[in-house]
Amino acid sequence: TTPIVQTATFTFENTAELIAYQEGRYQSFEYGRYGNPTTMTAEQKIAEMEVAEDCLISSSGMYAATTMLMSLVPPGGHIVTTTDCYRRTRQFIQTF
Repeated sequence: TTPIVQTATFTFENTAELIAYQEGRYQSFEYGRYGNPTTMTAEQKIAEMEVAEDCLISSSGMYAATTMLMSLVPPGGHIVTTTDCYRRTRQFIQTF
């Protein structure tokens, strides 16, 4: 069973460990917004259940919407939405 990690920040044992992390030689977590052991395990389990290559859990609906739009709509592309679309999403689309 994976424990539920409830923290925003992670620490390193020493400066050498931090430098190794920044250089990609040490695997760790840096900040809760970028993931933690709990979300990583949940993503892996969802991907397995969905028989998917990968999975990404987002921390908010706005994050999910903007990430999806930025990855799927090419530069100069068009988006059609309804008037009852979430206002902040519409604002993002209008300035995207």
